Amino acid sequence: MLNSPKGIINLPNLAEIFEQLRRGRHLCAFDGDLFRTLVAHEDRFTELFSNLGFELVAHHRGFYYFRTRQKPSDAATRMTLFVFILIEWLSNRSQGIEESLLSENFTIAELPHFAGERHTRIMNEAGIENVEDLERILVQLERFGFATRTMGVGFRFRPPICRFLDICLDVLNESEAQS
Repeated sequence: MLNSPKGIINLPNLAEIFEQLRRGRHLCAFDGDLFRTLVAHEDRFTELFSNLGFELVAHHRGFYYFRTRQKPSDAATRMTLFVFILIEWLSNRSQGIEESLLSENFTIAELPHFAGERHTRIMNEAGIENVEDLERILVQLERFGFATRTMGVGFRFRPPICRFLDICLDVLNESEAQS
């Protein structure tokens, strides 16, 4: 129980961890000390954040985030659409989706988002009309801890991208249950 202010004040990296999570960032092993601190003091952070009205989630795939009850923003909707199309494309390549998401390097040039009429239409309906818009989505994915840039033009996904994979699987399961 964190009943003393001294116990709260002594949490390492508290201000930075709180600020990152509050801004929507997902912290994983790639975040070094911040992640290791959360792992080492998970119970204390969970209790503190709960007392402040925040729900710290420790995802089973090895990352932390604050759960929110707010309606998804337009940016979150665009990121979700971006990842849904990518997951569909990966599934059509007959490779393990999760493994591909977490191990491959991608470039904007190879993405399927504007490769076919159907995907282009879906992207345009969401207000994503060109490669520059895809770049802005990648910047958002990076800011929230879902991706990281590699060698300038490339990018890789980080473990928190599995939140989107979970959503895709939930949608798929729901649609199959309704069929």
